[in-house]
Amino acid sequence: MEITLKLLKPLKDAIGKDLLTLEVEEGTVTSLLQHVSKEYPELGKELLDDKGGLDYRVNVILNDKPLNELDVEVNDGDQVTLFIPVSGG
Repeated sequence: MEITLKLLKPLKDAIGKDLLTLEVEEGTVTSLLQHVSKEYPELGKELLDDKGGLDYRVNVILNDKPLNELDVEVNDGDQVTLFIPVSGG
């Protein structure tokens, strides 16, 4: 199935792209993130913590809906957006 992964700054800087189209097996958001981390190790360093879980800074949106739980199934045509909120003064 085909999933679109949208990366916002600073995550897009890790691979120099802000949009990826991925062919993946059926699975969850977690399995998608693991797949992306293997395909793009530099991005994986930003996405995953030392234990292989999602870094606490990363926010995940599935089809315009913020997720708190990553064991949500992804479907053909879904868009997953990943970003790290940036604040400053």
